[in-house]
Amino acid sequence: MSRDEQDKRLTRIRSLIAIVNMLSEELQESTVERDEFGSILDAANDGIFVIDIGTKEIVSVNKAGREQLGYNETELIGRPFTELYAPEDLDSIKMHIGELMISGSVIFEARQLHKDGSFVYVEVSSKVFTYKGQHVIQSFVRDIRARKSAEQQVLRQAEQLAKTNQALQQFNYVATHDLKEPLRNLNSLFAYLKEEGSLSEDQSLIVNKMTGVTKRLEQTITDLNEVIQLTQKNKDSQETVDIQSVIDDINADMEAQIQKSGTKLEVDLHAFKTVTYSTVQLKSIIQNLVSNAIKYRKDDVNPAVKITAGIKDGWKFLEVKDNGKGIDLQKYGKKLFGLFQRFDLDAQGKGIGLYTVKQIVEQRGGWIEVQSEPNVGSVFTVFLHNGVNPIQA
Repeated sequence: MSRDEQDKRLTRIRSLIAIVNMLSEELQESTVERDEFGSILDAANDGIFVIDIGTKEIVSVNKAGREQLGYNETELIGRPFTELYAPEDLDSIKMHIGELMISGSVIFEARQLHKDGSFVYVEVSSKVFTYKGQHVIQSFVRDIRARKSAEQQVLRQAEQLAKTNQALQQFNYVATHDLKEPLRNLNSLFAYLKEEGSLSEDQSLIVNKMTGVTKRLEQTITDLNEVIQLTQKNKDSQETVDIQSVIDDINADMEAQIQKSGTKLEVDLHAFKTVTYSTVQLKSIIQNLVSNAIKYRKDDVNPAVKITAGIKDGWKFLEVKDNGKGIDLQKYGKKLFGLFQRFDLDAQGKGIGLYTVKQIVEQRGGWIEVQSEPNVGSVFTVFLHNGVNPIQA
């Protein structure tokens, strides 16, 4: 958690505690009954524990705190609060309590013990204040099991991705050194046999077919190497990328293709003009999507491609929209981003573009969405992420 996030949370906690203190003072000065005040605290979604600063025993706990741990009020009142935490976390908790005594407030994560023996991951926000004339610790305890589960899932995915990347690098080495050379030797042998001129007509036919097979296999290995290099190249690079400059480079690279097809390329970068990313990989993403939009155009309509920058729920995204043939997502949706998947055999292609885009985007923590309708066109939306707060990407 960043220092800014901690400061913001401390501000919210101080506001909540101020409200509780005000209610407590009003309770002492008015005729409000204690159970009515307790009902106010019981309405809170987070557990609220009041702890004696001297004995470290629980003085009060609201409904959410009781239900969070599976205890009733009698089982918790008067109990040392440390008994509610995992033994392995106690040293860390004592350190945080020391910090609390010095600064007056603290936020930390720990594991509470449920009555059934299971762990409950919690975020504890504590402050020292006066309760009924005594100095006590008031702790807001939030259940963060869902968040922890999500974090662990991300870690597992990162570990799996690291293993996949390692396997791809190993394949790249094997394909380059151990597979391509024997194929070249076979092709050389076939060429020699044809040039030697002693083959019969049937033998020449067989050699020609075998030559075709080995060349296609060699091209497949070359394509796989290309995918690996594109997804691995600059995968850890982060720099401020000027998106318009990237699009200008793509325009220059694809000038002949754009002019020949009569493509109209429109760009709207009103939402943001730069992004923290790898220049090489961002260019690969946009160029693949624009190239597909031109490649899979309708026969009687000039391609119209629009690149739009936008922000949704704090995430920066780039959208590439076209008026091409479109895709039957019900039929091909599950295979759309697969390697060597092609759905329009009339257009030239290798079936590696969308696979490469998806690998690059997910490798950086983002994702890609697609909307498409046959004979209408497609919209590919790439949500960008670079390992920091998404809005800062």
